[in-house]
Amino acid sequence: MMLTLAASAPALANDFECSATGITQALRTQSAEIDAYLAARSDSQSAQAELQGVARQLQQTGQVRPHQDEFEKLASGEPFEPSRPFCDDTQTTIDALAVYMQQNPA
Repeated sequence: MMLTLAASAPALANDFECSATGITQALRTQSAEIDAYLAARSDSQSAQAELQGVARQLQQTGQVRPHQDEFEKLASGEPFEPSRPFCDDTQTTIDALAVYMQQNPA
């Protein structure tokens, strides 16, 4: 399964403000969408593994970087200014998962 998003392609999901609050809100929204998608699938465990595979593939192909330190700061709730690459890669991942869910409806 190959999923490539052009860097210049318009975002499929709503673009978010490049801030800790903006990323957190975007991830909460996507999490709710993923939860609804998985709930509608009869094979939710398989579908969840496929979504994880999409995100993993983005990293393996170099389309996004892991940004583990920034994700940890975000998860801790400590105030920080996310980097532009972190915001861009988060948007790329959100878009890729949205594309996958659109192409593989429940």
